[in-house]
Amino acid sequence: MTFSASGSQTGPESFFLFGVGTTFVLSVTGSASPSGDSISGVVTTPFGEIPFTGSLCGNGALDGSEECDAGYGPSSSCDLDSCSLLEDPPICNARVCEAGSCTIVPLPSGTSCDRDGESCTIDECDGAGACAMVACSACCDASAGCTPRACKRSLASKTSLSLAVSPAGKERIVWTAARLEAATSAELGDPTTAGDYHLCVFDQGTARRLRLDAMLPAATSCGSRPCWRSTSKGFAYRSSTGAPDGVTSLRIASSPAGSGTLAVRGKGAALLHGTPESTPPRPFEGSVVVELHNPTTCWATDFGSPGTIVRRSGDGLFVAKGGE
Repeated sequence: MTFSASGSQTGPESFFLFGVGTTFVLSVTGSASPSGDSISGVVTTPFGEIPFTGSLCGNGALDGSEECDAGYGPSSSCDLDSCSLLEDPPICNARVCEAGSCTIVPLPSGTSCDRDGESCTIDECDGAGACAMVACSACCDASAGCTPRACKRSLASKTSLSLAVSPAGKERIVWTAARLEAATSAELGDPTTAGDYHLCVFDQGTARRLRLDAMLPAATSCGSRPCWRSTSKGFAYRSSTGAPDGVTSLRIASSPAGSGTLAVRGKGAALLHGTPESTPPRPFEGSVVVELHNPTTCWATDFGSPGTIVRRSGDGLFVAKGGE
């Protein structure tokens, strides 16, 4: 779109060299951008041409091709000179804006981060703007360079999983497996005296991601009673509050034939690994693998292997049966 205008002005204020009552002619020509949110052109005067530009950026409304504006979109990510989104700050840093000026500041020490895309490592910000590995998740093998452990698998299709990572406060997991490979009494250990258990959930899309790492501490009390107790074939764990990491119950048993069974339940935000899930929550990618670890052995069900029936996957929910 183009525009033009012309007119005359009489007066001494701006062009006093011509004297009082001097008449001069101004003409304006220009064009608007295709999106209509900016203009540019030239003002022609007796003294020459004066270029000009104008923009709707900063008017508090989202116009044309603007990605953000004052009051629209995250102010910490908006360049109010161009109304375009700024690039994300480096990992372990945040952009803080005040009075139209933005600075990059380090996130607090201990903030969860992802240093290398490796799901087994537990990474945290150091308070100086860098992300560093602080530990290897118990869901992985620290002795092998913090890599995934090779777990024993469920041997039958009689397994099921119901997993939710949203909405906040409604997180839950229910996992059952009818037959576990080589679940002997020796492999179960004795968590009433030593040897923490960990419940782990990974999804495996373009990358293997740890979505849940919940500890069931050995030899500890839940209220006035021990969390763990021996059963005729194995062990049972119960925490009415879900402390420390959201698991409320677990039963695992061995059998003379060397197979075993388990059932585990958990709920609450403590189940989530690292920082809370985004809004909307990240979808589960590829297969979902659930694992139960103790210091010497781990068992897993792959809800993505042949024979798996996925009943729901999306909006932070994953429901399936079968798998091995």
